[in-house]
Amino acid sequence: MLGMNEASKWILQGPYSDPSLIRNALAYEIWRDMGYHAPQSRFVEVIMNGVYQGVYLLMERNEISPARLDLHTKSDGSDAFLIQLNRPDRSDVVINAGGMQFIVDDPPGVMVDSLYLKHIRETMEQFVAATNDPALNGKDIDWNSWADFFIMQELSKNPD
Repeated sequence: MLGMNEASKWILQGPYSDPSLIRNALAYEIWRDMGYHAPQSRFVEVIMNGVYQGVYLLMERNEISPARLDLHTKSDGSDAFLIQLNRPDRSDVVINAGGMQFIVDDPPGVMVDSLYLKHIRETMEQFVAATNDPALNGKDIDWNSWADFFIMQELSKNPD
């Protein structure tokens, strides 16, 4: 769609918190230029039932696929997975780990069963515990990507 990767799921993002209409698109572009994954996006004008609704940002939805996030099985044999920190919909698969609620995206070709969810829950509990540990060893953190992420949040005035 509009020169972006093929997919069946898209996000039509309204600019209610960005009167300039460019903050998110610019942040994604800068993040991509820094060498990280960011969803592709295009500005679109929305007309619904003949009534002009305004300018929106049509964006890729992060999902596991060769055209989006091409996650592979890791060297230890475990599957990579994609989670979200967001408000879940009724149809979302949700796990609770470390006092937090995570939405699990269904990876294509992987059977999402109780063992798979248990693996994700245990992994996320370990992650949350490690990040909350005051004795966190600095070698466990990729300081360059952490600094890039922090700077990007400040530059884009990300309210989330």
